[in-house]
Amino acid sequence: RILLLDRARFPRAKVCGEYMSPQALLTLDHLGVLGRLEALQPRRLRGLTLHAKGNAVFRADYEPVDGHVPFRPYGFGVSRLLLDDLLLRNARDTAGVEIREGFSVARLLEEEGRVVGITGRVGTAPPERFRTDLVVGADGVRSLIARRAGLALPPARRKFAFMAHLTGLPDENRGELHLGPDCYAGIAPVEGARANINLVVDQRRLAGVRGDPARFFEETLASIPGMSRRLAGARRDGPVRGVGPVAWDVRSAVGEGVLLVGDAAGFVDPFTGEGLFMALRGAEIAAEEIPRALGTEGANRRGLAGYLRRRAGEFGSRTAACRGIQHLLRHRRLAGWVIDRLGKRGRVARRIVAASGDYLPPERAVTLSTLMDLLNPVAA
Repeated sequence: RILLLDRARFPRAKVCGEYMSPQALLTLDHLGVLGRLEALQPRRLRGLTLHAKGNAVFRADYEPVDGHVPFRPYGFGVSRLLLDDLLLRNARDTAGVEIREGFSVARLLEEEGRVVGITGRVGTAPPERFRTDLVVGADGVRSLIARRAGLALPPARRKFAFMAHLTGLPDENRGELHLGPDCYAGIAPVEGARANINLVVDQRRLAGVRGDPARFFEETLASIPGMSRRLAGARRDGPVRGVGPVAWDVRSAVGEGVLLVGDAAGFVDPFTGEGLFMALRGAEIAAEEIPRALGTEGANRRGLAGYLRRRAGEFGSRTAACRGIQHLLRHRRLAGWVIDRLGKRGRVARRIVAASGDYLPPERAVTLSTLMDLLNPVAA
């Protein structure tokens, strides 16, 4: 028996890059919802384009690399308005699941150092208490469950994200990344002839918001080389939404009676586009490991150790690669040199795109031979 509590009421919009890699579709297929999602006509994104200094540094498609083949030769661009509502309806149709929307969790119930439930309420209704064998925190960045369970760590670096949808943007059927000074933007075509544009900035640029996020959004985008040309003729369709800080880490993804999944278990920089894949795949691992824990050791750290091991095996190298990219982006000269070389190294670029599509392990994308290709003045 599962009680699913969500503070939101669905359907609802959410700040997100709204990009799903080819391997994220594999988990949706396992869940049995891929066909229903395709019926909503998400955009098929066949690869990635990286822009720097106003120019396309490289374009590459999702294609087999070193024997690694994507589940589909495309990812999806789909709004969270559609995706999350579909997933919630699928959960509602699942036997043994009860759903409460508009429910705000207030605190965790604890006994003898172990979480045994939660308290909260819907709106102004009287508070309710629920006892449970396990609390799963799938409540995103700055997870209340992680904080109340003492699992949260202070973020090392703070970034903020702003998002809007556009119409009238010429479509490349690819995800796009555009690098700017202390910021970057991602573009993902989504359903309904619209495009998601996601802007991520360092905290020090927030003084420019001055109570007008739409103006800040447009002015900051214009500061990215080539972006004004790319957005010429496009119109904003709806409000500019912001969220932050988009930085989050935890000391562990499990505690006594608690398990964290998705962004609640640790946030990766949006530049790498890993968020939805890691949330979906992490949830799939949790769904397999939780029954094993409850049937043996119980929902304690020892019983949930299998979840930690599988997360480390699945995401350890990805998380390290994401942090490496974040570190690289903070050194603009070095980042500019690497990106310029990538544009001249098709084989390296194809591996990078395959890793971003989640079907090539990151350790296979960045190898000694890859580095030699990057440094070799005559390599193709």
